[in-house]
Amino acid sequence: MLISARPVARCVSGRTFDEFVDDIQFQDSVIRRIEIIGEAARRVSEEVRNSLPNLPWGRMAGMRNLPIHGYDGIDLYLTWDTATSDVASLIELLERLLEREDPAP
Repeated sequence: MLISARPVARCVSGRTFDEFVDDIQFQDSVIRRIEIIGEAARRVSEEVRNSLPNLPWGRMAGMRNLPIHGYDGIDLYLTWDTATSDVASLIELLERLLEREDPAP
């Protein structure tokens, strides 16, 4: 999930919602990475999910479905909000988890 979350954070950093709306390639790259994060979250075992209750597993997995099944169009505002706030929180949580699991010597 970090492999896709970090590029989303870099991509949206210093950018505006208007830029996002006006640039289809920007949208595509962010949406694709959010799909990947959602798919990865969906594939995490129940055991791991239960051991990490602070992560919003259902919401993350659900984000995959928005672009995949968004037949009526993709909500760009929701996508932008996810990319600019939720992804940053996810990165922070996952990095803390990794540090806890594998502390630096």
